[in-house]
Amino acid sequence: ALYGKGATHEGHGWATSNALGYSSDLDGFPYDPDKAAALWKSAGLDDSLTFKIWTWEAGAFPFLPQVAELMAADWKKNVGISVDIEVGDQAAIKQQWNNRSLPGDMLIRDNEARFDGTSITTGHYCNHDARWRVNEPETADGAARCDKIKEMALNHVVTGDEQWENFNTAYKFIRDESMHWGPFYANVPWGAGPRIADYKPWKLVPYFTASWSISLK
Repeated sequence: ALYGKGATHEGHGWATSNALGYSSDLDGFPYDPDKAAALWKSAGLDDSLTFKIWTWEAGAFPFLPQVAELMAADWKKNVGISVDIEVGDQAAIKQQWNNRSLPGDMLIRDNEARFDGTSITTGHYCNHDARWRVNEPETADGAARCDKIKEMALNHVVTGDEQWENFNTAYKFIRDESMHWGPFYANVPWGAGPRIADYKPWKLVPYFTASWSISLK
């Protein structure tokens, strides 16, 4: 029940419903297995393609292997993709990720959402030393993608509505590039004892919030 407080499907990546730049057109596409199968076929792919999902038992969100199992079963049933799941040590898998040892596979991990996405957007798309991220700015395509995101959101010193518009434009571009996604978002509890009757924290932030909303039994 605690993990359900603030849970949502709204948003894309770290641009959740509480993020600077969020709008409802960033929400996930409707669940449509028939369309997924048609798109898979139109791309010239069939059930001979296999890949692996890497994940771990996360301390903050301990259901990642179950998420991987649900996704793999759904892809097998509706699209015919055979997926192997590798549940391992978080540090070891991250090291393989850092060493570029997982291309072609999928990594399911927990991550923090942000209100201001400047640092995480820069790190994922424009950091030349972070080749394991979702973009590779040392390649021509990656550099062009980085330049577009910088122009949209990262090269401007603005506040208020203009900053919201800049990030909204950048997040829509990132979504269209389909480099990463988040199937759902959940508030991670900082801890609640048996005396807590109810608690309504702000959604999807990595720190304790809304202490005034706590009510005791």
